[in-house]
Amino acid sequence: MSILNEIFKDIIGYKHYYQISNFGRVKSLRRYINIKNGFKRLLKERILKNVLSPYGYFYVELVKNKKGKKIFIHRLVAKTFINNYNNKPEVNHKNGIKNDNHFKNLEWVTHSENQKYAHLTGLKKNPKGELNNNSKLLNSDVIEIKRKLRNGNRFTCTKLAKEYNVHPYTIRLIRSNKRWNHIDKGKT
Repeated sequence: MSILNEIFKDIIGYKHYYQISNFGRVKSLRRYINIKNGFKRLLKERILKNVLSPYGYFYVELVKNKKGKKIFIHRLVAKTFINNYNNKPEVNHKNGIKNDNHFKNLEWVTHSENQKYAHLTGLKKNPKGELNNNSKLLNSDVIEIKRKLRNGNRFTCTKLAKEYNVHPYTIRLIRSNKRWNHIDKGKT
């Protein structure tokens, strides 16, 4: 089945074996392959099925000289249809949909640009609280700190900071609800 305005081009390193389209479809080309006892078998031209990776990206396995290689579709499309003048290493999906591999949806980016775009669009969020690798506090610590802060002047920010091995400013941010505000207030 052909799609209007779909263009197929040879995949670099797989000429006469496979082609990729500007819509992200991979075609195995008609060719003969060697089988046992010196016989040859004709492979018909066909569109390969995309496989969904655990990361949400489609890939295909390309075979040449009896060696298979799994390659992400978006990278094949970008390498074939999008100029990479600045030699950027990663491919971004502009609309944030990881399996939309149309060439107009893809762009070459640096790792930093890719991460900024993911945060800007909400595709990637920083883990909060104890799930953040940089956190010195556990959720239970913050619940306890908030409880102590409510109990009056007995606990100063400096005193609590020493007790929990954090900067006093961290305690002030907790007290003013500017940090760790995701902790349910009903539990504190």
